[in-house]
Parts: sequence; C-alpha cells; structure tokens
Amino acid sequence: MASFIQKYRDASGNTQASVLMTIGMGAYVTNDTLVRLAVDDLPLYEAVALRGITITVLVGLWLRITGVSLELAIFRHPAMIVRIVSEVGLTIVYLNTLLHLELANITAIMQVMPLTVTFAAAMFLGETVGWRRYVAIGIGFIGVLIIVRPTSDGFSGWSALVLVAVLLLTIRDLATRWLPTEIPSLVIAWTTAVSITAMGLVLSVGQGWETPTSRPVALLVVAALCLVIGYFTGVQTVRIGDIAASAPFRYTVLIWGILLGYFVFDESPDAPTLIGAVVIVGASLYSLHRERVVKRRAATASGSTLLGNHTD
Repeated sequence: MASFIQKYRDASGNTQASVLMTIGMGAYVTNDTLVRLAVDDLPLYEAVALRGITITVLVGLWLRITGVSLELAIFRHPAMIVRIVSEVGLTIVYLNTLLHLELANITAIMQVMPLTVTFAAAMFLGETVGWRRYVAIGIGFIGVLIIVRPTSDGFSGWSALVLVAVLLLTIRDLATRWLPTEIPSLVIAWTTAVSITAMGLVLSVGQGWETPTSRPVALLVVAALCLVIGYFTGVQTVRIGDIAASAPFRYTVLIWGILLGYFVFDESPDAPTLIGAVVIVGASLYSLHRERVVKRRAATASGSTLLGNHTD
C-alpha cells in the first residue's frame, strides 16, 4: 500500500489530473443514479430542493474553510444571470429526461456538448475554428442522430429533449466564459447550488411535499456529496495538470453511465447507441487534437499575424 501511495505521489501532474477527471465523471453519473433512485420515493422537485440544500451547505463550508470571499453582487452580473437561467432550465430538462430514458443514452448524447461549445464560440465569441473542426462538429451530430434515430418507430421525444439540455449546457458554458476571471470557481458553484435549490423549492409547491423517509434522504445526501466531489475534482484538474491532457478522460463518463445503468437499472445500451457514442467521442477527440495543434503553433509563431492566416 505504501509503495502504491509513493508511486501516486511521484506521478506527474497530468497523470493525477487524468485520475481526478475520471473520478469526477464517475461522481457526476453516480449523482444522476442516486437522484433517479430517490425520485422513486419523493416528488422530483422536492428531491432537487433537498439535494440543493445539502450542496449549498457543503459548498458554503468549503468556501469558509478555504477563505474564499463571497460577494452577493455577483448575482446581478449579466453573465451570471444568463448562467443561472440556463442552469435552472438545464436541471429541469435533464432530470425529467433522466426519468424516461436509459442512463447510457442520455450520457452518450450529452457528450456532443464540447462540439456545440466549439461551434457556439466560433459564432458568438469570434474564436477561430477551421474547416477540420467544422467537419468534426458535423460528424458528431451524425453520431447524435444515430443514437436518437428520429425516423425509427422507437423514437422518443425525450431523446430530442436531451438536445435541448445540450443547448442549455452550451449557453451555460458560454456565459461562464463571459464571467470575470477573478470570480473563483467555488463561488460560481455556490451560486449554482443556491439557484437550483430555489428552483426546486418553488416547483415543489406545485407537486406537493411529502415527508421524506431515511432512504431517499440518505440517497440525496450522498448525491450531493458526489456533486461536491465533481466540483472539487474539476477545480483540481485545472490546477495540477494541462487541460488538454486530462480532457480525453472526460469521456470515461460513458463507461460510468453504461456500468451504473447496467448494474443499478438493468439497462443495456443497444448497438446504435454504442456506435453513435463512438462517433461522438471520436469527433470530439479529433476536435480537441486540432485545438491543441492550433495552440501549439500559436505558441511558436513569431506574431499574431501568422496565427490569423492559419486555418485549422
């Protein structure tokens, strides 16, 4: 055991970041799994509110321990308002689809998000995206169509609703880029938790409130802990390693989704879902590769003019 710990300590920052990314992805999928189980005993939005209260307290304690200051004025920042609105909408859409679709299907479709963010950044933020990455984006959406199968008899409107979740997630990430860089990630996480909790409390009024038993409460507490682990690993991944090195490990979320779907809900993804997932991940990894190539060339270029004449 001691030798294993020593080897881990001696590992490079990129290796540690990759491990943390894998753990974080597992934590996020575990959160989805536990919420889905808890909703068997509680109304959806009551469960969201209870989980949100726990997350708000945990992240609040984290802020206090780390000494990060919290300015409530952040709620009035236009980018934060857009982020909160999109996050609330994303939560509503995503959790409802989670109750009607297999976990692996949802997880696979959501992996197109890096491609949609790349496309949106080119359209609205003026970021340079060449024809190769546009082709990768198109191939990624072909992978989504393979999973969704809009022309098949088994097509479900819930599958299409996952694409709405992807759109909202893209808007959220763009809004995050617009936020001032001096705002700590923990503060953003806390404002998200507060907003989701408020949404759950408001919408739970329409669904009714049931007295929770120990089982769903325990599930939701652990789900909240998983989200906090996801937040923590996300922050640490950026701090100790190169984003480009750990980013491919984001797609381990598909493995987690398939495993938890199989062992917890007895779900097995069909061939089109697996093929579509491979297409999406392949396109995303290629897009990531091209982004790394562009950044590497930009770093070695003598000036911005050379970069401006380059298409990736």
